[in-house]
Amino acid sequence: MPKCIYLQIGKESKWRGADQDQDGAEPARTGVAMNSSEETNFSRRAFLRSGSATLLVAVLEAIGVSESQTNTRRGNHTMPADANIIKDLMKQNLLGVFGERDAEKRRSLITKIWDRKGIFIDPHGRYVGHTAINDAAEQLQRRLPGFAFSELADGDAYSGVGRLAWGFGPPSEPRKITGIDVLVASDDRRITALYTFLDAVKG
Repeated sequence: MPKCIYLQIGKESKWRGADQDQDGAEPARTGVAMNSSEETNFSRRAFLRSGSATLLVAVLEAIGVSESQTNTRRGNHTMPADANIIKDLMKQNLLGVFGERDAEKRRSLITKIWDRKGIFIDPHGRYVGHTAINDAAEQLQRRLPGFAFSELADGDAYSGVGRLAWGFGPPSEPRKITGIDVLVASDDRRITALYTFLDAVKG
């Protein structure tokens, strides 16, 4: 079974860091382009504010990474989105983003539920930002016309993190492809990271 460290991209905070100015705000960024080092640092800072740091520590311990290596100690933060909100985000993303063939509707929903710097990772690649996420969904629709997504279970969620099992296939075989989405949400109820794991393809 694949192992993954779940890192969240979220809204800026006001606590003081080495790269923040005297008012506690991080320097303004233009666009969404960041190099890998900047993304990693931004992800760590955002994750501390998500309420999901406890889950991350458990995952890291399971794969032999200590807390001191990850800077996951929590400070003051607002409450993370509750379980029902996370479940709704997972369903909207599955059916309304990756399952939506109308480009205008898909882009509109991405703007609504995804963080501007959100990250989507699956076995085929890594996509950062609204445009890249929309392109990933569009490419999927083009590769497999006639396929549709369906939920295989209600999904589980807590502390700003959720998982959802899904099927993807034609009407005659709706579970031809199956997999699971692991979603991380920010305090303002937007998707900040999505990790997709695929099962073996049937047939």
